[in-house]
Amino acid sequence: MKVVIYDDLDEWCAITQSLGRQSVLNSSKFIKINCETFNLKPFLSIIFNDKVPILGSILYQKANQIIQPNEYFYTAIWLNSKSDLIIQEGILYWISLLTQKFNRIEFNLPPNIKDIRAFYWSGFKADVYYTYISDLSQDLNFNSKVNNIINKSKKYDIKFEANNSISEEILQYHYKSFISLGYSSIYSEKMVEFIAKLFDVNFCYSMNAKYTVNDELICSSIILLDDSSLIANNFLVTSNKTSYHTGVHSAIYAENYYYLKSHGYLSFDLCGANTKGISNFKRQFKGELTPFYRVKFNSWRWKAVLTKRKFDSFVKTLRKKMK
Repeated sequence: MKVVIYDDLDEWCAITQSLGRQSVLNSSKFIKINCETFNLKPFLSIIFNDKVPILGSILYQKANQIIQPNEYFYTAIWLNSKSDLIIQEGILYWISLLTQKFNRIEFNLPPNIKDIRAFYWSGFKADVYYTYISDLSQDLNFNSKVNNIINKSKKYDIKFEANNSISEEILQYHYKSFISLGYSSIYSEKMVEFIAKLFDVNFCYSMNAKYTVNDELICSSIILLDDSSLIANNFLVTSNKTSYHTGVHSAIYAENYYYLKSHGYLSFDLCGANTKGISNFKRQFKGELTPFYRVKFNSWRWKAVLTKRKFDSFVKTLRKKMK
C-alpha cells in the first residue's frame, strides 16, 4: 500500500474523474466553497495498491484537527476495488495516516461504507445515524396518510415554485430557522453564505410554498443536486408553525419528489431520520431506512486506552509469575 497526499485539488479531482467516481461532494467547486466559507483547508489523499488507486478522500482540516464542517452532508470518500479485503487494508492504511497526523478527527462516512470495524480497531468511536433514501426509478407510492394531507393542503390555495436561484427573502427565512434551532448567529450567517454560494454554481434548487392570495412564504426547502450520480439530497426544509395545519410540510416533500422524478434523478436522500418525530414523518414517503456513521478519534483518549492495556497485560503476566 502507498498513500499520496495532494496539494493540487485539480490533480486529485482529475484522478477521481478518470475513475468515474466524481460527485458533487468531491467537486472542486464544492470543496472550495466549504473551505472559503468555514475557513478550512482540504486534506486530499489517495491510497494505492500496486499502483491502482483504491481509496480517495477529501477531509476538512482546521489546525491539527479533521472536522465535519456541518452535519448535513457526508464526507467525500470513494472506493475502487471489488475485494473486501483490499478495501479493508486500504482503510486501515488510510486511518493510520490520519491518526499519525491529527489529534482529533470527526467526519460522517457515506452510507455505502457499512463495515466500520477498521475504525474500531484503530481507536475510533462511532455513532450510528439514519436516513431514508428513496428510489426514484420506481413509482412513487406514499403512505395513505401523506396522500390525505397533500389533498388537504390543496384546499388552502397554496402555490409551489421551484427555483434555481435564491432570493434574500428565502435566505433570511432559513437564517431564522437556524437561529430558532439554537445555532449561533455566526454559524447561521455562515450557513446562509454557504447556501448562497451553492446556488451561485447551480448545485441547488429551492422549492417554495406561498399562499396565492397574499404571496406569504410559508415553507421552503433546499435540495442539493448531484448531476454525476443523479442523487438529490434534502438539505433543508423550513416551514411556519402557524401553517402546519395546512399540510404544507408534507406537500412540499411530495412536490420535491415529483420535481426530481420528472427531471431524471434516480435517488432522493431525505438526510436524517434520527429523532422519533422526524423519522416517523419521513417514513411515510416509503424510502429505505439506511444507517450511516459518524466516526471520531481523540489521540489522548486512545493513548490512555493503549497505556491501560499495557498495564493490564503487565499485571496479568506478573500474577502468573507469582503463582
